[in-house]
Amino acid sequence: MANSIPIKPIVYLHGEPTIRFEKKEVEVMIHHQDLTIAIVGKFSHGWPDIAFLRNAIPKQCGLKAEVRIGLLCDRHVLIRCTIGEDFDTLMSRQTFEIKEKTRPYLMRTFKWDVSFNPAEESRFAYGWISFPGLSPHYYGESTLFSLAAAMGSPIAIDAATLNKTRPSCARVKVEFDLLKSHPHIITAEKAKDDDGGKVATAKATRGGNRQSLWFSLHGEPTVRFEKKEVEVMIHQQELNLAVIGKFSHGWPEIGLLRTLIPKQCGLKAEVNIGLLCDRHVLIRCTIAEDYDTLMSRQTFEIKEKNKPYLMRTFKWDVTFNPEEETRFAYGWISFPGLPPHFHGESSLFSMAASVGKPISIDSATRNKTRPSSARVKVEVDLLKVHPKSVLIQVGEGAEITSTQQRIRYDFLPKYCTNCKLQGHDSIGCWKLNPELRPNKENPAVARGLTAAAGEKSKSHHPTHPPSLLPLTLPIPNGKPSTTDGKPLWKRQPKPTPKHKKPIQFARNPYSGDRNEETRRHRVHRKHLSVRRKIQSYKKIHLLKFPTPETLPESLAAPETPPEP
Repeated sequence: MANSIPIKPIVYLHGEPTIRFEKKEVEVMIHHQDLTIAIVGKFSHGWPDIAFLRNAIPKQCGLKAEVRIGLLCDRHVLIRCTIGEDFDTLMSRQTFEIKEKTRPYLMRTFKWDVSFNPAEESRFAYGWISFPGLSPHYYGESTLFSLAAAMGSPIAIDAATLNKTRPSCARVKVEFDLLKSHPHIITAEKAKDDDGGKVATAKATRGGNRQSLWFSLHGEPTVRFEKKEVEVMIHQQELNLAVIGKFSHGWPEIGLLRTLIPKQCGLKAEVNIGLLCDRHVLIRCTIAEDYDTLMSRQTFEIKEKNKPYLMRTFKWDVTFNPEEETRFAYGWISFPGLPPHFHGESSLFSMAASVGKPISIDSATRNKTRPSSARVKVEVDLLKVHPKSVLIQVGEGAEITSTQQRIRYDFLPKYCTNCKLQGHDSIGCWKLNPELRPNKENPAVARGLTAAAGEKSKSHHPTHPPSLLPLTLPIPNGKPSTTDGKPLWKRQPKPTPKHKKPIQFARNPYSGDRNEETRRHRVHRKHLSVRRKIQSYKKIHLLKFPTPETLPESLAAPETPPEP
């Protein structure tokens, strides 16, 4: 039997017998001895019997498959795992409490390798790294492994990242080399033709993925992605129909929002909702109809019990920044007086393309019930100049007729290039023009007047010249007017109804507040004093004016008169 086993030749160096093994042979030995996913358990403060550990470690550490445990050396046990899940369980926590009856023993876990030394601990450790604020289209496993390869060997991503329920942050489990420096920033950019850098290929992970790292001249790790790769990421992460919901004035818990938004916004299909960052939620729609519903209204009131929360919706794209609002918005445009033969979807989309990206036409235009005008929903870039008309030409060659078609915008929000917010422009920006902010020193600003020229700003309310106002203002209800600049009269406030007692007071007249109890005692004392006065009055009256019934027998009159 021994003759069939290959034996390495012995070489003598300086008179000492030496056996040499190739690196590949060592790898084969590790595989044959089931040491590919082996762990060392270290007990620094005492340890139980090895027979007890063989039963306690699998149960108390939550291992799922069979493991082989043996005493490696003093205070160290060798745990040979058979599946990678048990290996990750032991390496992720790294600290376990093994209890023998009521006595606990602390066990720390380390990765075993061929350089194991009982006097030294391994320099490799498992840990979680996070990418806060990473754009959701980078949340694919291959992309995250590429980013995490700059810190170490990526192992796995957490459940929230995998299920797309936490778009605010991505987490990856990585095997670190504690002796190496770990970068704090990783740059993700698109690849160019001339990069001027060095491309390095990271080691293959257990999942078989490989990552490409590009190191810049300044030593900062950078990961490059092609434009097509980014498009694939967006599709894989279900971000083609993604909407940003912004809560500017408070928001409910994210668990409630996952229930309230689909119901109160009228969504028909399932949506994935997660907290993207402070005041922002990411809504991943599965059908285009729900996406159009959220983008068309752009303002929703989400009610939790009786408390309303205002939610505004914006289109998500790869350039999303929580400090800025997108410059794209949905809006309706009309073509008044457009001939009915141009009311086809293709014709209207061609004309609406001069304003922005056409989305759909309204139901009246589709059903041909309003031939006077056609309406189209358009995605508009608020920073571009919006044309007021479009030229329609019909004919060929020299026989061409041109018609100027007017474009009417139903509503388009303004966009401030300074604040990067929707709702106002740079002319009415309070940051650029602090004098426009309403204040007590300049009440004219609060009434819509500019502080510089004192002229009225544009308002939707009609204004009347002074010549059209009556010379004498009417006096309502016969009340005189004043000349001190105050309003002519003040509407008298409605009398507030008296506080009604709760129903319990009506059911039980002897229950009430402190004042009611005091009043009852006061009335009772008053009645008691009155009764006492009446009794004393009766006694005095009987003494002063006795009645025959109250006279003594000696003084009482006889029943029959005496004989003469």
